[in-house]
Amino acid sequence: GFLIYSQVKQNIFYSAAVYKHSTVLRQMRFHTVKSTLTFLTVLTGTFVILLPFFLFQYYAFLQFCTREMNHQEEIPHPLLELAASKGYRVASTTGEVPSWCAEHYPIIYSYVQDVYWNVGFLRYFQLRQIPNCLLALPVTLLCSWAG
Repeated sequence: GFLIYSQVKQNIFYSAAVYKHSTVLRQMRFHTVKSTLTFLTVLTGTFVILLPFFLFQYYAFLQFCTREMNHQEEIPHPLLELAASKGYRVASTTGEVPSWCAEHYPIIYSYVQDVYWNVGFLRYFQLRQIPNCLLALPVTLLCSWAG
């Protein structure tokens, strides 16, 4: 949002100067082309960065939510025993579809964080974390004063 705002703001300042000088019109054209190229570069970079995440989500959805095969035949028996002894969940050994598959946007990462790691939005901030927050406070204050 910031990049788009800054480019639009600069275009507005340049368009106000168009009426003053004809050379500004050429500069505005150059700036518009430059702004467009910058925007396309940012858009392409964002796409390249997000593509692996979405591809992994799609792969996980295919693996855990749509496959009708028995994973017990694919997973070695010692690993299944280890998973059972530790309380791990294995993909569709019981034929159940995980709950995250029914979400509007099925994202496996949120499900893993919630079920296996017990982390999530604002879950870090508990009374037992006060010493860690106090330990980080001086560096946080120095960074905020420097900026």
